[in-house]
Amino acid sequence: MRSSMCCKMTRHTGSWPRRGHVLAAVTSVAKPVQGCKSRKLGALRYCATVSPAFASRRFPAGVPADAAARAPSLVFDHKDRLQEDWIRRVLRRDVLLLAHRLPSTQAFVSAAAAGVGWGMNPQALACEHLAAGRLVELLPDWPLDAPLYWQVANLQILVLDTLTQSVLRVSATTLLRQPERVKAAHGRRRKAASRLPLRCARRVRRCRCE
Repeated sequence: MRSSMCCKMTRHTGSWPRRGHVLAAVTSVAKPVQGCKSRKLGALRYCATVSPAFASRRFPAGVPADAAARAPSLVFDHKDRLQEDWIRRVLRRDVLLLAHRLPSTQAFVSAAAAGVGWGMNPQALACEHLAAGRLVELLPDWPLDAPLYWQVANLQILVLDTLTQSVLRVSATTLLRQPERVKAAHGRRRKAASRLPLRCARRVRRCRCE
């Protein structure tokens, strides 16, 4: 977990209840696994974050494909595809990324702030660093919203019911109720996004910490 409902979600967590490893899990898999029921929680917003110095050095003119291919990225584990998904959404093409693997919540944020690489961090975790200037967003108008679901065993167990209510209560205050959809205007701005200077991009939208 990454601070309450903030976590590096990977699709394989949906298999944990099916394999009997756990009785419940937060996952990006919507379809109920065998023996479980699924509840939609909301969406976790991620931002492409990096230190100001790294941004100036590696992305002086926005996020073109050649710069993305050369700049080290950060991944939580070998199944973390958030960075690739974000690049594909922005550039509408696949780019082979260099990556450092950091399977630690705090290390992931700290590494981005230290200039080790760029990565997709939950907005809730990155917001304080963004406000302090330790991190900047590569493209502030391009967040990535990851829908999350609560997969819980279909058993009448009081502790599971209590846990489910707690998860639903926390998600209602920490997750987006409706993932942001790609607007038509984004399609007209894709080429502009890849060329947008970082000094301008940082002024497009301030981080919302609510």
